[in-house]
Amino acid sequence: MPFYDFQCQEHKTTKEIFCTMSKLPMEGSGDCPKCPECHKEMTRDYVSERGGIGAKKYSKPFLSDAMAISPDQILEHNRLFPDVKVYPDGRPSFDNYRQHDEYLKKTG
Repeated sequence: MPFYDFQCQEHKTTKEIFCTMSKLPMEGSGDCPKCPECHKEMTRDYVSERGGIGAKKYSKPFLSDAMAISPDQILEHNRLFPDVKVYPDGRPSFDNYRQHDEYLKKTG
């Protein structure tokens, strides 16, 4: 069974559901997930479902094992790259393609 993404157009909150295509809620039916902020029906987010092909952002933060740093370097990293979150184990987290690409260019 695949995952399907829904997004509130007003608040940009997202929800991922796991179901068969035959059980997939149809927009306008009242069965789609509701936004927790405004309680309006969310619409299907086809961009994030494409697995990155043409998408502008990652559907979930991307954690990089290959670019992990020593936990001792996290404070210095946060000073140099304040927009890139680093987890306590040293793995940087990226929210979108541009942030990931810019980080790669700056760090070599």
